[in-house]
Formats: sequence, structure tokens, C-alpha cells
Amino acid sequence: MSPPFPPGTTTQTITVLVNGDTTVEPDETFQVNLSNPVNASVADGSAVVTIVSDDAPVVVGPTVLPPAKAGVAYSQTFSATGGTGSYTYALSGTLPTGLTFNTSTGTLSGTPTQAGTFSFSVSATDSSPTPNMGTAFYGLIVSGPTLALPGAALPAAVRGQPFSSNRGPVSGGNAPYTFSVTGVLPTGLAISPNGVISGTPTAVGTFNFTVVARDSTSGTGAPFDVTENLTITVAESLPLAGNSTLSVGFNAPAANVALILSGGPATSLTLAAAPTHGTALVTGPTTISYQPATGYAGSDSFSYTATGPGGTSTPATVTVTVADPTITIGASGGFTAVAGMPYSQTFTWSGGSAPFSGYQVSNLPAGLSVTATTANSATVSGTPTASGTFNINASARDSSTGNGPYTVGQLFSLVVAGPSLSATPAVLPTATAGNPYQQVITATGGIAPYHVVLSGSLPAGMTFDAASGTLSGTPTQSGTFALSATITDSTGGTPASLTQSYSLVVASPVLVATPGTLAGGTAGSPYQMVFTASGGIAPYHVALSGTLPAGLSFDAASATLSAPLAHRPVWYRPIR
Repeated sequence: MSPPFPPGTTTQTITVLVNGDTTVEPDETFQVNLSNPVNASVADGSAVVTIVSDDAPVVVGPTVLPPAKAGVAYSQTFSATGGTGSYTYALSGTLPTGLTFNTSTGTLSGTPTQAGTFSFSVSATDSSPTPNMGTAFYGLIVSGPTLALPGAALPAAVRGQPFSSNRGPVSGGNAPYTFSVTGVLPTGLAISPNGVISGTPTAVGTFNFTVVARDSTSGTGAPFDVTENLTITVAESLPLAGNSTLSVGFNAPAANVALILSGGPATSLTLAAAPTHGTALVTGPTTISYQPATGYAGSDSFSYTATGPGGTSTPATVTVTVADPTITIGASGGFTAVAGMPYSQTFTWSGGSAPFSGYQVSNLPAGLSVTATTANSATVSGTPTASGTFNINASARDSSTGNGPYTVGQLFSLVVAGPSLSATPAVLPTATAGNPYQQVITATGGIAPYHVVLSGSLPAGMTFDAASGTLSGTPTQSGTFALSATITDSTGGTPASLTQSYSLVVASPVLVATPGTLAGGTAGSPYQMVFTASGGIAPYHVALSGTLPAGLSFDAASATLSAPLAHRPVWYRPIR
């Protein structure tokens, strides 16, 4: 526009035409600019013009907010009326932590974590060309949380056994939560920050305590707790009997068993199943003895239970191993014998279970055998007829049961020495020529029969019979004759042998004339006398010396004196 400015005019009113409409809108402003004055100057060529809306005001609702509770989800949508179109919202002031405001929807929502009273305002602006805005002021009351615990039943508590009880979760309030205890928990138990009471109680008794759970809500009235009064009674634990093993010796005396007991204390034991091959006895509150049956070796078992304040255990098994016996063989004497000499040896079995049977002593030399036995011994006796070294095996079977019976043998070395022979006789008796002679040559010691070989020159008239060892005959030759007798016995293996030197003396005979005295004769009568001798070796040769009476004659060939007697007899002597 071009309004006229008369000369001398310093101010001028300019009218601007404004056209109204039916749109609800807030106050509007616009700017008026003056430019290009003619014959004048403009001090301030710009002005802001406000068109005041006469529309209805924007009203924000609700009038009063419902209260909130800490830890509880909260949602409140603000509304606006009186404006045009959609609204945008704005909040000014302090909200409790946990709540947020959506400016697009006008919704206040979340879970408050702070208690107290919070003042703020909410504005709503419409969408008219000239936006209109309404504001409301509020005081939001957030009360403290209501906390609760589930109150779960406590499990049974037993000394020495793991225990666990979760006292959570906490309802109400705001996480995270913390837990604590006032009072005394059983020794060995503790509460974790998340509310689990756990551990292994080590003391028996009744314990009263309080569990305190605290949430994270801040603000007025904080902190916020919930409590739970609890009583835990810790009972004595059940005795536990564990399987165990036992090794004992053969025929061992009763001995206590190393039992495996754990858990609660045991005040008594009871045999649940007795052993089959032995005796088990309860010897004390926590001890059991076991003794194997006499003569038994092998496996055995029994079971027992343990009873205490906490109750009775399940049966436990003791597995027993009874060792095999150690059987030894002893000898009563030495192991050196002489062939041909009596020998005796007694073997005694120790250990194992008597009586023993089936005695055997093998590889004995000829002449020895088992001649007597007892419950645990065998006697070998006799006269060995063989020399050498003999590895004899003495064995017998005991009466053990179970793994038995046991046959046990042992080697022994028996040395049988060759015998010492002595010739009999040691000296040959003297022989006399013409006299019968007999002498058996044999030996003592060693094993009969003996074999005799005689060497050397025998006097005439004598012979030696090797089968009988007899030197016999009537020697017809006197003198000393050197002989050697080799005597061998009948010992098995290496026979004993002896060479004995002899000197056989054959004495000259002693002759006795027959008759000793001549018979008298009668003159004129026939006379005859035959001269002979005894002793010596026939035939005899008679020589007569001296003077014969007349009429007598001597025949040397027949040794006869004969003829009539004319003179007295003469003496004679026989001549060999």
C-alpha cells in the first residue's frame, strides 16, 4: 500500500485488513514492514502485529493423577480438549526414577523406583495454524513398595549333609534385592545375596533367626525391607556304613575289623548276616571281630548295620579273604646214610590243617620205605641197599576246606654212602697138613650177599668155593701160602669192595705111632705086628732100626714085623 504522508506529518496510522476464519487457532503474529518512502524517511520500518485468538482454550486432563507404588508398573495417558487437531505434549518438572513421558502420546509410564511426591506440569499444544497450548500442574504420589517373600517350607536339616533353601524370590519392590540374616544360623550355613541359605550344618540343635530382604527403591521411606522369621532344627545325621575288605591269615585268631563308618555317630552295631566260614562278633559300640573257621581258606563275608541318634544305616558288607596256609616240612635227622646200616628219618608237616593223609616219599633208595605215620608226620626207615645221592620228595595232603585241601611236597637230598667192609676172618686160622680144613671168608658191613674172589696159590689138597666163600680141603702140603681175597657186597649203585691179604699157614702134622708099645711074643710061636701112624698124610713109610730077635723079620713095604719069637722084642720107630 501507499498511504499519503502530508507535508509536516511525523506519524501516520496505517490500517491492515484482517480476514477471520472458523479455524480454532491460537494467537497469531505477523510483521509489517514499511519501505520505499517518498519525500520522507522511516525511523523504524518494521512492526509485529498480534492477532489475539478468541477461540476456546486447550484444557489438559486428568485433573488429578492416581497414586503410584514403587515397584509396580504405572501408566497414565494425558488428554487435551479445546484445541484443534492433534496435540503434542511436554512435561516440565521432576519425575520419579523409573517413569518416562512420551511427548507424542502424552503417556507417563514405567515402574517407579523412587518413593515420594513429585511435582511437574504437562502442556498440550494443538495443531491449528496458530497453535494453542494448555498446561496442567500435578503432584504424583509414589508410595513405598509392598515386599513379600514366598515363605517356602524349610527342608529337613541334617548334620553333615548338604542343605539348601531359596528364600526368594521377592515379590514387590524393585530389583536388585539383597538378603541378610539377623540372629544365628546353624554353624556351616550362610545366606547368599540372592537369598539362598546353603552349606553343610556341623552342629545339632534348634536355631532361630530372621531373614531380611531389601529392595532397591530409593526416596522417601527408603530402605524398604521384608522379614521372615525362621527356625531350623538340625537333626543328627544317619550313620553310614561302608563296604570294606579284610584279609586274615589261615587259622588266625579273632581280630577287629577296620570298619568304614561315616555320617552321624554310631552307638551300636548289629550283624545283619553272619559269615559262612568263620565267626563275627560285635565287640564294642563300633567294633566287630572276625575269626576264620579252623582249617578254612578262601572267601567269606558278613554284613552289619550301624545305629545312632540319626537312625540305622543300610547294611554294609565286609568281604573277607582267608589266606592259604603256609605248610612247611621239617626233618628230624640228617640226610646222610650208609648202605647196609639201619637208617630212620621222620618228616613233620607244620601249618595247614591236620590230619594229613596220602603220605608219599618218592625216589627212596632200595631198602627204605614209609613205615609209620601220624596225624602230621611220616617216618621213613629201613636199611638202604643202594648208595648214591637220592633227591627224595616227601608229600602229603592236609584237611583244609575252602581252597583246600592242599598237597605240599618238598625235595630233600639223601646221600647214601658206600659201606665200610671188614673181612671175616681178619686172619686165617692155621691149617695142619693132613687135617681137614674149612673156613668161610665173608665180610661185615655192606649188603649181603658178598662175592669173594680168592687169588694166590693154595696148598695142595685145598680148594675155594666162590659161591659160598668157603676155603676147604685137607692140605697135603705144609708151609705159608700168600692169598688175597677181594670181597664185593651187593650194594646197589656202586658196590663196596675190599681186598684182604691173608697168609695161610699149613703146619706139619704130628705123627703118632701105632701101636705105641709092641705086644710080647712067645718063643716058637708065630708073631706079627703091623706098624702104622695117625696124623700126617698116608701112606706112611716105616723104617726099623736096631737088632731083631732071631726068627723075626721086618718087611718095610708092608711095615710088618713077623716070625716066631726067639728072642725078646726090639724097639722100633716108624720112619716117614
